[in-house]
Amino acid sequence: MALLRAADHELRSRAVEFRSVNRYVERYRLSALAYYHYMNGNLEGAEICLSQAHDEIGALIESHDFLLPLAPHCIDFIIQRARMARREREWRKAAFYIEAV
Repeated sequence: MALLRAADHELRSRAVEFRSVNRYVERYRLSALAYYHYMNGNLEGAEICLSQAHDEIGALIESHDFLLPLAPHCIDFIIQRARMARREREWRKAAFYIEAV
């Protein structure tokens, strides 16, 4: 968590300089944080982080069409959410995510 907090601080301090690069790196920070929450049984926190990571990639693609090859990252986020739903035996939610993929 200390490393994730340090990365968050560093990203925020440089947010204006390299906005697109920061968004891309933020995607990985949020994914790591989601995994941390997942491993500690905080599935709600993990889902929130995956949703935020998804939003970061979406914003990147919207602002720079040439970054469309990043779209598969969003598919991975949806698959991870389906896995979490399966773990919790939330079958309808899992089916929703699988359908989305």
